[in-house]
Amino acid sequence: MTFAEFCQAYSDYMCEWMLGCRSFADCETAGPAGFVRAACETLPQPIADGDLVFDAELAESCLPDELVCYGTPWELTEIGPCRAVVHAKGKIGDDCYQTLSRLDQPCAEGYCDMSDQCPGTCKAYLPDDSACDGSAPCEPGSVCAESVCTRLPDVGETCEASCRYSFPCVEGDDGKVCVVPRNDGEDCDDSHPCVTAYGCVEGVCGG
Repeated sequence: MTFAEFCQAYSDYMCEWMLGCRSFADCETAGPAGFVRAACETLPQPIADGDLVFDAELAESCLPDELVCYGTPWELTEIGPCRAVVHAKGKIGDDCYQTLSRLDQPCAEGYCDMSDQCPGTCKAYLPDDSACDGSAPCEPGSVCAESVCTRLPDVGETCEASCRYSFPCVEGDDGKVCVVPRNDGEDCDDSHPCVTAYGCVEGVCGG
């Protein structure tokens, strides 16, 4: 898969998300679509120059086969399966710079710490179960909760309040569990919420 082909596939997915998950009027005028277009216009040259790496193998498989209503359209590339589909070459200890878009990562390993200098330095994320105070980030998909890096639960896993990908945490048969919100036309109830909290009307999302 080429970067241009990935851009088209990601743009198509973004349009599905905007129309099916958030009821945008169209895919052309709103912000999320504009961010994708900007990335797809900005990144080809630094990829061609060798400053950024496009992972064609990852791009081939990372987009969902069906629409999944992630909490934001960036979950796929920031903490999800398409993370680092475009990335810089820096490894731990190397120099790094700000990202050019919402699609690329500033380091091949870890994150870019630019807290007190430019260029920054690629540093390792804090691993799960380690102490944290907000000065350094936990692994993508984890949060600093009660001063400990804690992995957010995924779909089907037990939860207390928050879930990975901003999925809802609802009461199930055996306690609270993370679920994928349902789209318009699908059955819904308290344990199977719709994409929008007010969207369940007489047991059907969207009424």
